[in-house]
Amino acid sequence: MTAYSIGKFNEAAQRNLIRWVEDNPKLKNKITPHDLKYLFEFHNRRGLSIDLCRFDIDYYNEVFFPPEGNKPLTDHFVGIVCNILRHTLTSMGKEKLHITVTVRHKALRVSHWQTFYMDEDYKPKWKPDLSRKDFDWL
Repeated sequence: MTAYSIGKFNEAAQRNLIRWVEDNPKLKNKITPHDLKYLFEFHNRRGLSIDLCRFDIDYYNEVFFPPEGNKPLTDHFVGIVCNILRHTLTSMGKEKLHITVTVRHKALRVSHWQTFYMDEDYKPKWKPDLSRKDFDWL
């Protein structure tokens, strides 16, 4: 994709990801509007950063902490994010994508990063319907 296409993709994907959180009854009350703006950050060269620490501290501790112990829930969250990225890409008429997805955790008051890779061979098991209001994932 060209730099222009990457920028357009990043904007559309960020809108779709924020809408997913806002429309999800299990997530929308677990993050402030201010923190939601920074939950998903796209960088043209570094890919997508997901800062799970933006969620309410009680929710974060219950669902994502410790990172090693709750890895399946983090993986599931990232899987849904990847499905939304793939859906955004195909809705723009694009086929290929190689993106690094980095997840930020707090481990003993130190940031802990876990990196995932999504490339053109990624085949989601389901296609998200972004118009639905019930993204029930936890």
